Amino acid sequence: MELVSLLSALRERKRTTVYFTTFAVEVIMADEKNIRSLGCQLDEVDSQVSDSITTLNNFSPENLVKFMKPVISWLISPGTVDLMGELSKFAGESGISEDVNKSVLRGLFAVLKGSLRNNLKSQQLEEDLVSLGLKENLAKEAAKAWSSNIASITRSTLGQTLVINELVDMDWKFGVTASSDDVESVGSTFLQLKLVINKGLESSAGEKAGVAKEIVYMELTLPQFYSFLAEMEKAKSVVEFLSSNA
Repeated sequence: MELVSLLSALRERKRTTVYFTTFAVEVIMADEKNIRSLGCQLDEVDSQVSDSITTLNNFSPENLVKFMKPVISWLISPGTVDLMGELSKFAGESGISEDVNKSVLRGLFAVLKGSLRNNLKSQQLEEDLVSLGLKENLAKEAAKAWSSNIASITRSTLGQTLVINELVDMDWKFGVTASSDDVESVGSTFLQLKLVINKGLESSAGEKAGVAKEIVYMELTLPQFYSFLAEMEKAKSVVEFLSSNA
């Protein structure tokens, strides 16, 4: 009788141990939620990023899609989209202040670029956004907008990766056309650029085969120069904005 009681007690204790062990595992799994787009655990996410994502809960589904449109367009073609200008336009149309738009931009950029870098599926992006505090219906809309453009974004990113080279040195000088077969061009101002590019060639074994430099000459008319300068200013404003408070 005592042996039966002892076995029953051990059986009950074993059940209790299994129950608490299972519970502990579930708690650990919840605490170690992985944010795949950012490559870290939930409790390691920068507070600015998580705050940015939760601020998106103030957007309607329609406004969220409209907000993401210029952001995605900029990722596809950075040189042709005035991102800050588009966000100002969105602020006027939606009634959402520019300060709010800028505050959510950093976090959204971090998540979207991380999703691209880690090749996440739209479902995985949606899960990350929900884990970061975004409402499920908004996360679904965001993932849908991302999914419909992912092919273009991937092609653009690949193309930019292939063509970008390091600028080692640059020299420039202004000049004025003194004589020309074209009478209208006489007296016009031009800019000559000399760019030294590092091609970064490697050997077949993957080791550096030495620095291969290429000199590229460019000549721009004054209107072309100002157009080029305007594009550089747009790029500079976006880079400074995204790098501030990093």
